Amino acid sequence: MAIDPGLASLARELFRTDRYWGLMAIIFELGAVPLAIIDIKERRIPDRILLPIGAMLIALDAVAGGIDFPALAAAVATSIAMIGAGRLSRSGMGMGDVKMGAAGAFALGPAGAWLMLIAAAMLGIAYGIGRTRNRENRYDIPFAPFLAIGAACAIGVRLIVFKLS
Repeated sequence: MAIDPGLASLARELFRTDRYWGLMAIIFELGAVPLAIIDIKERRIPDRILLPIGAMLIALDAVAGGIDFPALAAAVATSIAMIGAGRLSRSGMGMGDVKMGAAGAFALGPAGAWLMLIAAAMLGIAYGIGRTRNRENRYDIPFAPFLAIGAACAIGVRLIVFKLS
């Protein structure tokens, strides 16, 4: 089964296609798992873990042939979208979530960033609805676990799209 050549070309434009994309995705996910656990337990995302992940991603990208500007734009757009979403919610969104989203967007590229955000938002909304139905009145929902799962979903979609094309 093959994908339409036009769709395959679009996928190559929107996903990271450099040969280091897998390593960047792994670096992000290896950092995202402990960050998600910490966010669940402590409701914070520590910079001492997150910032080195971001630095490794930027360094790898620079060494691999220069900064991928579409991925950088995706990181900025993700940050803006998450800050905007945080402004609309009751308890807001922490800057740790915003930085983690930006790192994920940089690692995954534009299409991966939006897939990550959509999956994370859908999972977060479902979780929030479940908490409301159980009458739990705490509004602070750890978002890092949903970003980690959303990034894994984006990686899976990228693998499927490129396998079929």
